[in-house]
Amino acid sequence: MNTGRRRYPDGTKTAPDATTASDGCVRIVRRDGSWETMLEVAVAGDSDAELRRVTINNHGDSERLIELTSYAELVLGSAAADATHPAFSKLFVQAEWMEQAGILVATRCRRATDDPEMWAAHVAVIEGQDAHSTEFETDRAHFLGRGRTLRNAAAMQDGQALSNTVGSVLDPVLSLRRRVCIASRGRVRVAFWTCVAATRVHARRDASHSRSEWKSVTLSSRRPIRDQRLDLCPTFVLQNGIHGGRPHS
Repeated sequence: MNTGRRRYPDGTKTAPDATTASDGCVRIVRRDGSWETMLEVAVAGDSDAELRRVTINNHGDSERLIELTSYAELVLGSAAADATHPAFSKLFVQAEWMEQAGILVATRCRRATDDPEMWAAHVAVIEGQDAHSTEFETDRAHFLGRGRTLRNAAAMQDGQALSNTVGSVLDPVLSLRRRVCIASRGRVRVAFWTCVAATRVHARRDASHSRSEWKSVTLSSRRPIRDQRLDLCPTFVLQNGIHGGRPHS
């Protein structure tokens, strides 16, 4: 059995091998031993959605099992309100896991009837592979652990599963974990979509599109967004190391 440790951004300044930027898309490529990863970041031109697609190439001689974990801290309100009262703006958030669709959604209870409704949805799509079990997290305290930061988050330690917490959370996040098998000399792509919509129905619809036509759209063909419409500012943690990585017969 080949084993390894989880790896994730820990504050160490490591330059990527290549970075390119075009209209509406940024690509970051890095090579670590027999692994090559490419992160593509784009904002959809036809909806309030952001894509972060990870492509992993296994140049080694063994099939490996890889875990990827996303992480986004929610701001379901105006940027000004969050800057003024960041702790208060995180209160009254309800999170829900849509089991059949594999979508994590969240909304913030409105303070007044005339306040706009806002929903966020987060989904991970593995291109060309059947869906494996998905872990999820919506509580920042559970993800980080006591006295920890993203540099040494409890959820990223070997053997630590996400808690699959939903409901009312005091400090909400959206986090998904997917496992993928990569054959020797093989490649896999995982697309993490984050969408914002005015209703639960529209949030689910937009996230569901990522399983159909969105995943077949070439990133470079998307129109660039010139006005920033999202108050949701996701930061994704790429777990591109090996946790219990093993060859399969």
